[in-house]
Amino acid sequence: MLGVNRFFLSSLSAALPHVVSQDTLVMANAIAPTVGTVVAFAGGLAGLGVHFATGGGRGGSAATLLVAGGCYLVAGGIGATMRRDLLGPPPLAEGEQRRGLLAELGIAVRGLVSGAQHIWQRRPAAAALGASGSQRAMYGILLLTSILLYRNYFFRASGANSALGHFTLVVIAAAIGYGTAAVITPIATRRLSKAAWITAMLALGGVVTGVLGPTFQQVAFLAISLLLGVVAQGVAICATTILQQQMDDDYRGRAFAFYDMMFNIPFVLGALVAAEIIPDDGRSYLLVAVAAAGYLLVAVAYGLVSRQDVLAGPSPAGPPPAGPSPSPGGSPPSESPRSESPSSPGSPAAANPSAQRRNS
Repeated sequence: MLGVNRFFLSSLSAALPHVVSQDTLVMANAIAPTVGTVVAFAGGLAGLGVHFATGGGRGGSAATLLVAGGCYLVAGGIGATMRRDLLGPPPLAEGEQRRGLLAELGIAVRGLVSGAQHIWQRRPAAAALGASGSQRAMYGILLLTSILLYRNYFFRASGANSALGHFTLVVIAAAIGYGTAAVITPIATRRLSKAAWITAMLALGGVVTGVLGPTFQQVAFLAISLLLGVVAQGVAICATTILQQQMDDDYRGRAFAFYDMMFNIPFVLGALVAAEIIPDDGRSYLLVAVAAAGYLLVAVAYGLVSRQDVLAGPSPAGPPPAGPSPSPGGSPPSESPRSESPSSPGSPAAANPSAQRRNS
């Protein structure tokens, strides 16, 4: 159920370039996902409040799930108030018919493959995707470490409810970090290239984890949570913007579906690998070292691959370079790239409803 949220976010990212101008993409990518993340953290805190207010334990957990289900219904009702075509796709052209469900699913699968090929052919986009996915694996390792430390090391004698209450501070610190990244990233990318900011954020993650992690102190892990929140959201904002600017309009939707897969799979894999070797109390110097080294290695690798972009300095946001895209194999005729330049305000492609619909 929670995974369905990624489809929503893919649509948000794909639609955003049609909602805001190109020169405000970084700011829009800072605000839109960050507001959602901060509200999600607020929901987590509200869930903790419901859990404790209803007695904790299984009963409190059941009550929390029921309240969450009610929130989903409210959100669905709010979504139902929007016009169907508010964020696209445009209405069907005269005489055009929608395809059946199986045909659409087949197109979606082939679209993911062609989207991956399209990303691979654009080095800045592929490098940003790799950096974002790699740092998520490190984040998964450290999240699992933090949970076990609070449950079985810091508050082993106090019980689960006490540990959960104190872990709330970690959640708050991460939320503050995410919000901070939304403020400072647009400012930083006016002076640095997005590639340079990604490299700096990844290096910061490695240094913070390597210096503070081995202390296994609560204050240190609050600082790690805060600063890694800045790192994670700073990288995500820049990576999202790079993808939006590099992708041809026809491929943007499927590229972000692939991006969201790569955003979550490394996170889960990182936690799974950590679960196999981490002690019950979470106090593992090895895993902290692996996470710190991982951040630094990704920073170095991304910096080398994107060396020209790192040194280029900030550049004005704009549409991808004009020209036809290589036609990926297996793409159905209606999904093939246009021969015109990618859509931009005032271009013929932007006025073409059929071209815009393929993006969604």
